[in-house]
Amino acid sequence: DEVLRYDAKQTMRVKPLAGGGVAIDGRLTRAGVFAYKLSDGTMRKELRPTEEVFAEDSLETLKHAPVTVDHPASPVRSETWRTDSVGHVGEQGRPEGVFVAANVVVNDAGALKRIESKELREISCGYVCRYDATPGVYQGERYDGVQREIRYNHVAIGPAGWGRAGSQVALRLDSGDAVIVDECATEEKIMKVVRIDGVEYEVG
Repeated sequence: DEVLRYDAKQTMRVKPLAGGGVAIDGRLTRAGVFAYKLSDGTMRKELRPTEEVFAEDSLETLKHAPVTVDHPASPVRSETWRTDSVGHVGEQGRPEGVFVAANVVVNDAGALKRIESKELREISCGYVCRYDATPGVYQGERYDGVQREIRYNHVAIGPAGWGRAGSQVALRLDSGDAVIVDECATEEKIMKVVRIDGVEYEVG
């Protein structure tokens, strides 16, 4: 019942550091209802409630999380950290209105050149969560289920126009992301779903 999610992008605010790296301070994600496209063309709306988004144990997972260029093909692990990472999150995520804000540090020379040239301009979180298939209404908007126990894996940086959500801060699986396997629990059955380019396919 654990699913992998990626935030859509947020424009970076870049500050040079004395050691040659840069600090990127910005809003990384937010609470709210977000839509995911299913294989039959319908949309499933998932709520990220404030009590989950701002939970201390969730925000703590942002601290020291690796920074990557684009989302890696799979979650960052100790075995892949050296090849995937170009920096790290410098602090625990903090509430800022409905948003989660944090400071991330980039030290890799290649990534720094791409940031300086404005090729890399936006940031996006990668995380896992437990999908709770309980529907409801949030601030007048209906949703089909709830994202719970949010645990961040990495913060990615990418080019302008990255993702599908324009300049919004929203949760979305982007077309460049890896194949993702979910276990979506319902009362009737456990349905295994493979996501490719943001489209879900049920597999037996």
